[in-house]
Amino acid sequence: MTALPLDGDDPRTKRIIGCAIEVHRELGPGLWEVPYQAAVGISVGPDHQF
Repeated sequence: MTALPLDGDDPRTKRIIGCAIEVHRELGPGLWEVPYQAAVGISVGPDHQF
């Protein structure tokens, strides 16, 4: 499997990180990983493809 290069200027990266930060601010610390994953998935949206 070939690793994809990481690009800090990729708009998809910025959107995912922004959603993750927003979710963490809203839910706060201390939850298991699954609630954060679900919330980020909802924030990013179902039409987001990689």
